[in-house]
Amino acid sequence: REEEPCPVALTPPDPVTGAVAVKDVDASAAGAAMELMRQVDVVLETLSAAPVPELRSGGLGVREAKRLAKTTGIDEQRLGLILELAAAAGLIASGVPDPMPPGDAVTYWAPTVAADRFAESAPAARWLTLARTWLDLPSRPGLIGSRGPDGKHYAALSDSLYSTAAPLDRRLLLGMLADLPEGSAVAAAGAARALIWRRPRWAARLQPAPVAHLLDEAHAVGLTGRDALSTPARVLLADGDESAAATMT
Repeated sequence: REEEPCPVALTPPDPVTGAVAVKDVDASAAGAAMELMRQVDVVLETLSAAPVPELRSGGLGVREAKRLAKTTGIDEQRLGLILELAAAAGLIASGVPDPMPPGDAVTYWAPTVAADRFAESAPAARWLTLARTWLDLPSRPGLIGSRGPDGKHYAALSDSLYSTAAPLDRRLLLGMLADLPEGSAVAAAGAARALIWRRPRWAARLQPAPVAHLLDEAHAVGLTGRDALSTPARVLLADGDESAAATMT
């Protein structure tokens, strides 16, 4: 199956590819967090002005996703992650908006009342909401756009992305990064080998491709920078929400 094998040595593989100054890691992570919040605002404003119809089977149709990506200027993969985060955080939901948009759809995706409170929150609090949501997100946004075993595309906001194991994999990855010296950068292949060594029975889920998705998403939400764990992420894992928000501030 061209998968990485289970551990073949008694010593853990070293995933570190290089060292980065902590200030550069944190600058990169903070920049990613600011860009994510900006794009979340764009998506919420766009859906507020023009809610998008939900498929009868649930989720967002391919044509609607492409149209929304074109309107917002956000590529479809990134847009899928933002939609999954917004839905899981309660910022958007499917239902009957008021006023009802023109069209024959029964339900639409649109912002909720929580989106107003989110917009009024301090930047660090907004980041914390998105970071926490990603950590516990029971789906795999990295699959969006690819095809499943049945040949159908994985759609954003659909049940096909559901995975109870996804939060476990994220915390395993961040825990492994937290155990490394500050500023230690990793790549997907090395990180996958290190994770498989820790959890051999999870090997099918911890291959380089899905680990690469996790690393990309971790950077998108400001938990890593320059392929290393950021200081706010390290504080979030060790000391909790309030300390993490203060560190990001």
